[in-house]
Amino acid sequence: MERRGPIGQFPAGFHFVPTDAELICHYLQAKLDGDDLSYEAFIDVKLYDYHPADLVEKYIDCGEGRWFFFTARDRKYPNGLRPNRTTCDGDGYWKATGTEKRIYHNRKLVGIRRSLVFYTGKAGSGQKTDWIMQEYTNKSRSQKSHHKSDSSMQ
Repeated sequence: MERRGPIGQFPAGFHFVPTDAELICHYLQAKLDGDDLSYEAFIDVKLYDYHPADLVEKYIDCGEGRWFFFTARDRKYPNGLRPNRTTCDGDGYWKATGTEKRIYHNRKLVGIRRSLVFYTGKAGSGQKTDWIMQEYTNKSRSQKSHHKSDSSMQ
């Protein structure tokens, strides 16, 4: 059976299982710097435009129970820093749960990982689902990214 999508370009038996630090330092930072990755293990998508089940259906050939996406976050308020994690159809929202995990590489803080759970309905009265997402935020700044605002939502 031939596999399609980003994962299909890897040899048989290959499993993409990067560490948190690798995700941030080698992939997210390269994306923010505008560097080309030698292969596409990630999909650029407006994550919050989709219900998670629709995302899985659309990208079924791009993951094996785990999917990796690059997405820019929208702001909840135009001049604020809070991210808007509501799906565009208003069908649900992603809610941060637990504590943030600080990610270090060579004893230097490089990013943060947050766990998000998808709720259907409106905030405050939504119903918790089994959908879980790990969100990674880059905290390091390379030479190429110095021109970006600290409040960037990428």
